[in-house]
Amino acid sequence: ADRKIELLREYACKNGIPLLDVPFDMSFQRVLAIVMEHLFNEEVTLLKYFKTTHDNFTALTLGNIRSENLTRPILEMLEKLIRNPVALYNQNRTCFESTAEDRSDLVFLDNLEDYDPDVLTNYQYWRQKGEQNQYVIRIHMSVGVQMYLVVTEKTPPFTKMDCIAIENAIVALQYEFSRQFAIEELEKKFQNDILNNILNGKVSSDAEMEKSANLLQMDKNGSYRVIVFGVKNEGRAAKNVNDRLMHISCLEEAVRHRFSDMKLHREIDKIVAVRKADLNATQADYRKEMREMIEQVQTEMRYQNKNLSVRAGVGKIVTGLGQL
Repeated sequence: ADRKIELLREYACKNGIPLLDVPFDMSFQRVLAIVMEHLFNEEVTLLKYFKTTHDNFTALTLGNIRSENLTRPILEMLEKLIRNPVALYNQNRTCFESTAEDRSDLVFLDNLEDYDPDVLTNYQYWRQKGEQNQYVIRIHMSVGVQMYLVVTEKTPPFTKMDCIAIENAIVALQYEFSRQFAIEELEKKFQNDILNNILNGKVSSDAEMEKSANLLQMDKNGSYRVIVFGVKNEGRAAKNVNDRLMHISCLEEAVRHRFSDMKLHREIDKIVAVRKADLNATQADYRKEMREMIEQVQTEMRYQNKNLSVRAGVGKIVTGLGQL
């Protein structure tokens, strides 16, 4: 019996398990009641905190009467809850939004390691150690976008409570991105339909062209060029239409992200972009600019699929939208 007790002590010490030496005449129920009360109090506290943070983020997102973008307010609320700056990064690790002044790219250090948040989660947590510890959470947004939420531990410690707040903030961010995605898709379709009519010569009157230009926020009599972007899979040919459509979607987002000043018209196999032209630029200047433009789009595409190669063709400068 003594040997068994000794082995039990060694096992408990090795694995960090509390071991109580209870007199034989003491009721086990009494001991269990004290232990369970402590455990339940801790769980109830966590549950109450979860409910509070959930209600706060829900009130923020559902109370958005003016339909403003709530990404930053969500991050600011999270920062107040966890007492540390937070930032959101795109899948290419460029800063999308941050509560701190530093908006440099996210760099994964050699000491990046898995981190157990000690809460039920559907997300991947990592920790890396630099000047301050950073906790990186990979998020898959409901619109198919992968992002990284990063907490910089300027005020330690990073606790289970912080992870609970983060989990609720992620849900709020996913809801906000879904809402913004729906709005952007409507705007894209609206712009696409108008550009389709202009590019195919379906705008017959000056009044209609004036209206179209105003809706696109373009100058009806301005100088523009058409740039056509295409993409080729150097790894293997796309086997079906869905693959090709996905590649064009990646291309559209890459061009839109790098060149927000362009008006884009999407077709099945290409992206047609309309860009304001600089009449003072030489042909050599424009050729150099085009090369840099393709390199930037190619860099953006690399994060989507390293085998996708960008192609582009450019038209001559025209004056007036009707000449496009």
